[in-house]
Amino acid sequence: MKSSNKTDLRGKNVIEIQKLIPNEKPFRAKQIFRWVHSNGIKSFDEMKNLPKSLLENLSEIAEIQVPKIAKHEIDNETGTQKLALEFADGNQVECVLIPNPNGMTLCISSQIGCALGCKFCKTAFMKIRRNLTAGEIYSQFLVARENSMAPITNIVFMGMGEPMMNFENVIRSADLLNHPDCGNISRRKITISTAGVVQKIRDFTELGKKYKLAISLNATTDELRRKLMPINQKNPIKSLLRAAENHAKKSGERVTFEYVMLEGVNMSDDDARRLNTMLRPIDCKLNLIPYNESNLKFKRPTNTMINEFYEKFENAPFPVLVRKSMGRKIKAACGQLAKSVPNQK
Repeated sequence: MKSSNKTDLRGKNVIEIQKLIPNEKPFRAKQIFRWVHSNGIKSFDEMKNLPKSLLENLSEIAEIQVPKIAKHEIDNETGTQKLALEFADGNQVECVLIPNPNGMTLCISSQIGCALGCKFCKTAFMKIRRNLTAGEIYSQFLVARENSMAPITNIVFMGMGEPMMNFENVIRSADLLNHPDCGNISRRKITISTAGVVQKIRDFTELGKKYKLAISLNATTDELRRKLMPINQKNPIKSLLRAAENHAKKSGERVTFEYVMLEGVNMSDDDARRLNTMLRPIDCKLNLIPYNESNLKFKRPTNTMINEFYEKFENAPFPVLVRKSMGRKIKAACGQLAKSVPNQK
């Protein structure tokens, strides 16, 4: 596939589509918007209720970019599906469908690669190639919907990349996913995750979109967090917790903290004590995530270690959950996503 200079209609709102067809009545832009984002059409020929002349003119300046499924894997044990999607420029990302009690949760990628360099994440070793457009992010939903074994009920921006470093396109795509004429996913079922970009968390709070916020914490001291997550150098824990507390108060929404458990690294009695203390003032919940191994130097804790660490939060004033790893057999679990990018020419 080769990219072109035409405007990709995926990711465009009604106003932007109207600007492409200024001589047409506004309802035509709404029709096109629904065809592209709700019906998920792949060609102009599928827009059956639009005049042929309009479609011919539109096709000269616009297109519908449809990613190719480069690989589709299924973990038969858990029902988890991993889709590797290739975009027009040859770059690939992975998205994951995870069964939940009511349907499927779709884990979406926001960047090709990642610039943050978290030491326990496979995506980090790809480095960063570029941001995904809003249309490319939304396309993951359309492709996943076609291939899902059950309705998609939840969206988590927890795939490849740092969502807050592609802030505008992530919010635009979340708005499409939430829109009744598009994805029609409840805002309460859309979660945007971050490794802790403090200023972007503040921007997200001020935006007031009401999507859920999840923060990857993974350490209880700045010294350790800097080693695991270089972003902590400019976004220390104290500032991060302050931004999270402010978000919870202003939005009225509980913040989720994610804590990847690494054997022998961040699971001591002192870690549990500090974690209990630092999260206490915040309206939050804590997800404890057993590390998913991916040929890096870290080890997954044993079930005994996981249970012992979990029990240290018995009296915590916030909900604590050990998150079940889904799709490890197909490298689809948290921290395992990585796709190669084309060679530079």
